[in-house]
Amino acid sequence: MTRIDVFAPIKQQILQLAEAYGSHGITCDFAEEMLSETHQTVSARIRELVQEEKLLKTPGRRLTRRNCKARVYVSPAVLTP
Repeated sequence: MTRIDVFAPIKQQILQLAEAYGSHGITCDFAEEMLSETHQTVSARIRELVQEEKLLKTPGRRLTRRNCKARVYVSPAVLTP
């Protein structure tokens, strides 16, 4: 039986957002705001994308809307020359 990924469209939107922001990257909070999705949905999709090596964690941090430090993620395409 083939498993259908019902979250594929959201994952694709997150990837497109990360690619659009290049080396500046995105935070989970930023993706939540831009995609009008909940933290639970976006953070789970970002984790899946990192595990699939479609998004990369950076050592960088950026402040969220609530002034908390958040990890920054980038698309691997940013790192290729």
